[in-house]
Amino acid sequence: MTHDFFNGRTASPVCHQLGCHRRGFTLIEATVAVVLLMVAMTTTLQAVSWIARERQSLDRRAMAIRETEHLLDRLVRSGANPNVPLVLSSEGEQALPDGTILVDRVDEAQGGVTMQHITVTLRYQDRPGVPASAVRLSTWIVRNKESKDSSSGEPAP
Repeated sequence: MTHDFFNGRTASPVCHQLGCHRRGFTLIEATVAVVLLMVAMTTTLQAVSWIARERQSLDRRAMAIRETEHLLDRLVRSGANPNVPLVLSSEGEQALPDGTILVDRVDEAQGGVTMQHITVTLRYQDRPGVPASAVRLSTWIVRNKESKDSSSGEPAP
């Protein structure tokens, strides 16, 4: 056995005969390390990018739900008046590209009760060219005939 002065180790006779003097990394080891680092960084960047897209999508969805709640509330407060303008707020217009509002009204009468089922649907795009799931909220407005007639100033029959 011989003593390796560079590493402070004892080298085997075979290694000494072949001239094995390792002082650092080989080119292949360095290349493999760089490739592994690149793969790890690429994977990390893709994951961070995906998380950011999902976060934006969730923020848009939350905005769409708030806007739909606001529109439905305005309709109910107006007594389901069909002349109430339904538009998105300025924040909603910015956050929800190509936002489209659909209102569906169905009237039903049973006995002395008049009911109106109102559904507000908001469609928007999650990303350009990718439509998101529509937000759909609905409610019932119930009115008695007597209260409707008395509100117009006419006596009830």
